[in-house]
Amino acid sequence: MTKKEATIVLFSVTLCWASSYIFIKDIPQGFSTYAYLALTSGTAGLILAAVFHRFLKLINRRTLLYSVVLALLITGNMLLEKLGLDRIPASAASAFAASNIIIVPLFLILAKKYPSRNHVAGILIIIVGIAVNSSFSMQGSSLTGVLYMLGSCVMMSLY
Repeated sequence: MTKKEATIVLFSVTLCWASSYIFIKDIPQGFSTYAYLALTSGTAGLILAAVFHRFLKLINRRTLLYSVVLALLITGNMLLEKLGLDRIPASAASAFAASNIIIVPLFLILAKKYPSRNHVAGILIIIVGIAVNSSFSMQGSSLTGVLYMLGSCVMMSLY
C-alpha cells in the first residue's frame, strides 16, 4: 500500500468513526443501551467467527483471559459512550471521544514513555476542538454526558 492509499484509508476510517456518533444518537429512545450493546457486539462476534473460524481451535486459556479483559474494556467503552450520547449532542460527543489522543500519552507517561511531537500537536488540536465545540453549558445532564464520554475515552485508551 502506498503512502497516498494509506492516507485515503486512514481518512475514510476517521470519517466513518466520527460520523458513527450521529447514527448512535439517532437510535430510538425505546431501544435500551444493553440491546444496542448486544446487537452490535453480537453481530461483530458472528462476523469475526465466520471469517476467522479456522483460528477458533487455537484458543487457549491465556487467549480467553485476554479476550475477556478486552471485551470488558470495549463493553465499558460502548456503554459509557451510549450513555454520554444520550445526554450531549453528537458533535460534542465526537469531540470528547477524540480526547483519546490526550489520554493515551498520559498512560504512556505513567509507563515512562514520552509522547512524540505528533502526539503533542494532536493533543493541541483536540483541545482546541473541544474548546470550540463545548459552547453548550456544562450543567446537569451535559456535565454527566461529558463525564460519561471521558470515562468512555479512558476505557478505549486502556483497550
